[in-house]
Amino acid sequence: MAKSNIEFIENEINWLSRVIEQRFSLLFNKETKLKSIFEIQAPILDFNKSKYAQIIQNLKFGFIERIALILTLAPYIKNSVLSDFITINKRYSNRFLEFGGVAGKNYKNFIPTGETLAFIIGHNNFRNNFQVLF
Repeated sequence: MAKSNIEFIENEINWLSRVIEQRFSLLFNKETKLKSIFEIQAPILDFNKSKYAQIIQNLKFGFIERIALILTLAPYIKNSVLSDFITINKRYSNRFLEFGGVAGKNYKNFIPTGETLAFIIGHNNFRNNFQVLF
């Protein structure tokens, strides 16, 4: 059971990574085949092998809830998927405020917040941001 949980969570982390990469591609107007992060298929739930997948299914988590859950775990499992959030806005010589999150002086890694989730899900889309935050 533990191995299947690890494999499933690893797939969720890889999915989060693709979603974040797509969000940044859209933000910086990079050419991409996809028009939205919602076009990125979440890992298929395998109810018989992974307790994690069973929890997602039992709670009827959709795209946003799954992103929220794995985003919360990412700093502790694979913080490198969050490294793009430490990007410096050259215009202001500071981090992009719209990314949210916390990156302290003593702790160099990025800790996502609700604002980070809102950025990933809805960047500048009021309806999506409202859905995430409320």
